[in-house]
Amino acid sequence: MRRALILLFFVVGSLNSQDFYYNFSEGKSYSIAIRSDYRRYKNKKYAGLTSKEYKVIFHANNLENSYKIDGRIYKMEKTLRNQVLSGYLVDEDCSVSYFMNRSGEVKSVKETEYPFLRGAPNFPEKTLSIGDSYFGYGEAVLDIERKYVLPIATQTVYLGKKMLFGSERDYFEIRYSYTRNHGVKEITKTLAMHNVKLYYDNEAKLPSYIEDHFKEEIHHSGDVYRMEGFTLYFYNITDAMNKEEVVRDLSDDLDFGEDDGVVVEKGEEGVVLRLEDLKFKPNTTDLLDIEYDKLDKIYNSLAKIKDKTFLVEGHTAFAGTERERYELSLERAKTIAYYLISKGLDSKRVLYRGRGADEPIAPNDTEENMRKNRRVEITILDG
Repeated sequence: MRRALILLFFVVGSLNSQDFYYNFSEGKSYSIAIRSDYRRYKNKKYAGLTSKEYKVIFHANNLENSYKIDGRIYKMEKTLRNQVLSGYLVDEDCSVSYFMNRSGEVKSVKETEYPFLRGAPNFPEKTLSIGDSYFGYGEAVLDIERKYVLPIATQTVYLGKKMLFGSERDYFEIRYSYTRNHGVKEITKTLAMHNVKLYYDNEAKLPSYIEDHFKEEIHHSGDVYRMEGFTLYFYNITDAMNKEEVVRDLSDDLDFGEDDGVVVEKGEEGVVLRLEDLKFKPNTTDLLDIEYDKLDKIYNSLAKIKDKTFLVEGHTAFAGTERERYELSLERAKTIAYYLISKGLDSKRVLYRGRGADEPIAPNDTEENMRKNRRVEITILDG
């Protein structure tokens, strides 16, 4: 009887024990939508509400016991029309590149602010049972006047299963704070506590959602900064894009002629639809009526593409001032983005921005070349 009870205890314990780790696949594309809202105080005076939104799209190459992560991060601003989301304005973007092992340790980060959290969440190289806790170390990006990367200490506890958006996930709670030995002479004191909720997808072997609530007090160069708020991370996994196949299928579906001014081609960030010499009403960002048939055709093709993000970019020829060129390119990109959304494209998957005359595809030396540079490009991003 005693032996049977011991065996039963061992079996039940084994059923409640699991291994956790990061598992990236080379045939997949990964994206993380990040939203951060927090109140800022400087020397006990309210300094405003800060809201930040980011979209990270990346791929992973499998190495021995680790992954090489390469991708791009877009810093965005939510756009509302009549209190309804109408896409995201891209403020800036840059490439990201780093190494991560299966436990979550991050190394060799390119000189960018991402990942904001490095080495957290992390997983131990052992089986976990409900109630198990463990400690770890990592780094976090702190934005005070300038950006610093500070060391952090973490404590994580595994709490079993919990529902998230209608699906069962493994649930962890993490606490972390900055360590004292950060080596930044401008920062003389840090008082911080982050309470993190992590939902882990045991099928994908990756986080699916992270919620970080925090309070920080930072003494920096004689000033005292206090921040209170939260950061949310939404993970998504899709099949990696076959650019050649998408170019072929999209070209066949659109079936534009040479005189229509629409080119479909591979780009660095995805597949690009280049709309050359779109016709607008004089001195406005309003399209001529004849252009809407072209956009309707493009919308019908884009609507068939699931789980990808669309980046709409406006370009101008080299005419007018730099500010005028930027504003014109931005407004024309916005016109196209808004129209595609009004037709039914998911506004959460539409980004837009103006490029001015910074990226010409031809010299601005003839009217024909300037016509080519006056264009809107829609990039189907791989994530």
